[in-house]
Amino acid sequence: MKVLEEIGDDEIAVICIIGPARSGKSYLLSKLVDGVSFEVGQGVISKTTGIWIGCSQGKKKIGENQKARILLLDAEGAGAVSTEDGGGNVDWDARLYSLCCLLSSVIIYNSNKVPESVDLERLQFVANFSRSLFSPDN
Repeated sequence: MKVLEEIGDDEIAVICIIGPARSGKSYLLSKLVDGVSFEVGQGVISKTTGIWIGCSQGKKKIGENQKARILLLDAEGAGAVSTEDGGGNVDWDARLYSLCCLLSSVIIYNSNKVPESVDLERLQFVANFSRSLFSPDN
């Protein structure tokens, strides 16, 4: 809540990272914006559960003549081994990906290996969900 309160009325651009558990999402996000760092784990149990947030201290250039605060969303990895209820199952992953689509200006799918069929299915879900949000039929 403190991070969101500090943003106030500033314009924001939201970057979310999704992908398989243990693929370096938190590490990558920590390198994107100075002053923002996410905790990374070393073991089998995932460190990130749900969605963690961080925000740039000042406005950053996001377009030719536009500046905004950068809000980073670090999402729990798909297929995560979690100690929390709800983590580590397909329904939970789909709900988390859906929320990320709804909240984000940009979504990064991070993987530390050659994409497999399950990765492509997850990306297809994100693409289909995003298209359904902006479909003229809705």
